Amino acid sequence: MKAFFSLIFFILSCYKVPEPDWIKSTVSDNDHWYGYGVVEKKNIANLTKEARLRSIEDIASQISIDISSNFKRVIIEDNFSINEYTKNISSFRLSENIQSVEFIDSYRDKNNFYVLSRLNKNKYYETIREKRSIAVETALNYMEQADKSFGFSTFELLEKAENEIYNFIDVSIPVIYPKDGGKLQQLYPLIKYKISDYYNRINVNFNPQKIDLIYGFPNDQSIELLVFDYKSGLPIPGIPLYYLLGKDTIATSISSNIGKSIIKVPFMNDNFKQTIDVIIDHNKLFESSNYNNKVLATIPILPRSPKISVKSIEKNYSNPIITEPITQSIKLFFQKKYGAIFVQENADIHINVNASTFKLEGGKNEYGLFLAHGNLSLNILNSKKQEIFSISFNNELGRSFSNYRLAGLDAIDSLNEKMIKNLKIKLNSYFVN
Repeated sequence: MKAFFSLIFFILSCYKVPEPDWIKSTVSDNDHWYGYGVVEKKNIANLTKEARLRSIEDIASQISIDISSNFKRVIIEDNFSINEYTKNISSFRLSENIQSVEFIDSYRDKNNFYVLSRLNKNKYYETIREKRSIAVETALNYMEQADKSFGFSTFELLEKAENEIYNFIDVSIPVIYPKDGGKLQQLYPLIKYKISDYYNRINVNFNPQKIDLIYGFPNDQSIELLVFDYKSGLPIPGIPLYYLLGKDTIATSISSNIGKSIIKVPFMNDNFKQTIDVIIDHNKLFESSNYNNKVLATIPILPRSPKISVKSIEKNYSNPIITEPITQSIKLFFQKKYGAIFVQENADIHINVNASTFKLEGGKNEYGLFLAHGNLSLNILNSKKQEIFSISFNNELGRSFSNYRLAGLDAIDSLNEKMIKNLKIKLNSYFVN
């Protein structure tokens, strides 16, 4: 008996399963797509799983050819090439039909493992028709919602409608739109047209029409914008905007429920004429879009030199200093830096200066010098008499071998020098920040 079983085992071990016909010749019929998967046995841990995946990929490539042949008859505007589109769509459609794929045979030889699979074409097309029908109905519902009220959600809904049918645009999709009393139209081109039409209907009014400001000084001006539908004249809420001054983004905004946006006019540090461009931020309006950012308006900025009024009190002890050296230094500084015009009334900027000296009792010091001390305060106010900048210096020392008067004037000179130095350093950074 033992010898008998040994003989049977020997016979079975020598028996080789014959290679099936589908290994050498292609299997085909009109009702199925067939997929072939082959993997090398030495390199793959899970042979069956990998071979099945490759057979499914083979079916997917055939579906891509089927989609591409239809797709060439459909004109679309998109970034995808036909090859990229068909590859993406075939993957989507196969995933929708994965349960219908049959693995009908497998075979292994010394080096490789093979799998044969198939997908019934009728089941595939029936599934796609059902999915397309649902997608079309969903897209139409999104479109109807988008048309009810023009705002940010309009683009969101139309983009959802486009995404719903995007996997099915290899064939024409005729629809009646609007559903009640509409006309026969192709769905995908209709969605693309609506997105473009709504986008181009966005318009804006702004006030003021130009910005007249003083360069080098802070301003409290604002630009008020109204985003509206040029077709209906109604305001559009939720539209994202950004604002360019040269190449720099100076602000962003979103139109309110009544279509309004307000931005502050930026600080201008030179007298060059510039413009602010008001631009739709399509990256926030769309998840993905072929549209360029649209410039809705260009607002001119006309910077000018300030009209400045200077009022000063300059005293050496209790005596007015006739030459007003600090006032003269201030005027020279602001004239050189800002091209300032000095006026007595209707000023844009008011500068108040108070400088005085005092002496300590006790006469000369141990070195024979007369000593004086000086204080200075400077306040800059806007046209509304609101303070926008101030500096002060106290107990600035003045010296003279001759008398207290000259020691006081020396203190005034030191205050003058320190004031101008600080204005040069601090004024710009203070206003900008």
